[in-house]
Amino acid sequence: MKVSGNEENKYRKYITTTEVHVLEITKIDQQTLNFLHKAFEIVLNENKIPFNKIGIAEEDAQLLFLYEGKDEKVHVFRWNKESCIGASIGAIAQSVLLPIIPHLRLLS
Repeated sequence: MKVSGNEENKYRKYITTTEVHVLEITKIDQQTLNFLHKAFEIVLNENKIPFNKIGIAEEDAQLLFLYEGKDEKVHVFRWNKESCIGASIGAIAQSVLLPIIPHLRLLS
């Protein structure tokens, strides 16, 4: 999903890590998953990680980051939903993605 610069700027204010109090996660619902998805896109783009598709999904006590790179296979990375409560959208995106960026580079 590609977005215009104006639309990305609109979302960026919600996921910035410099304003921790902006959009702290209080529950995992569809809107939160949508914001996480957008935050993940921005972090991937900032780190120059190309992708065909990405997704954020919920599975029991875990959240899933679904990544499709050049191999056209879906790679799944899991983290605990409880770790998101009280954190900002941007902080979650960075804490999940930064450790796996080297692996994503190999897949892209």
